[in-house]
Amino acid sequence: MRRFMLCVLIGAVVVFVWNALAWMVLPHHTMTIRHLPNEDAVREVLADVETGTYYVPHWGEGTESEMTRFEAR
Repeated sequence: MRRFMLCVLIGAVVVFVWNALAWMVLPHHTMTIRHLPNEDAVREVLADVETGTYYVPHWGEGTESEMTRFEAR
């Protein structure tokens, strides 16, 4: 049991370190946080919204034909 717990602890530390390094060093997380172009206006609008749960959809940069199809919906 002692050996098992030691392996679990070592595994947890390895996963934690890998996750931290992947987040801070590797470039694949650079597009996860984006700033709003006009953040002050968005804050002003959101301040007057009723209390509740809201979903803000996000889509990536698409081609012109994909955007046309999306806007047509």
